[in-house]
Amino acid sequence: MKMRKKSFFSILFAVAGIVITGWISYFALKENKRSKQIESEINNLRTEAEKLRENNKAMQDKIVYFETPEFQEKMAKEKLNLQKENENVAIIKPSLVSGSERIAGKTTVAEKEVPKKPNYEKWWDYFFKY
Repeated sequence: MKMRKKSFFSILFAVAGIVITGWISYFALKENKRSKQIESEINNLRTEAEKLRENNKAMQDKIVYFETPEFQEKMAKEKLNLQKENENVAIIKPSLVSGSERIAGKTTVAEKEVPKKPNYEKWWDYFFKY
């Protein structure tokens, strides 16, 4: 009977050891997976922080440029149509044909007389011609 009791306790001890080992392994793997997820999140946040630093630097450079007198003068001329004292402004209308082509006598599509189409034909062409 003693032998049988020893055998029973050794089997019970072995099974309990396997269960405890499995339980510890399960939680160790779970913790390892969680640790990898946290590292991945940290790396993503570091990358995002670096992008934000670069973006911030670019914004700082733009702010410095926007505060320069050259930029302010340029915007005053473009947006407000202002000019400096004793400054002459010349308005040049864009041409479809350059001056050298006119001198050489070349004609382009813009210089040729294009017959006017009625509006219904223009709409028809707009919707149905490729």
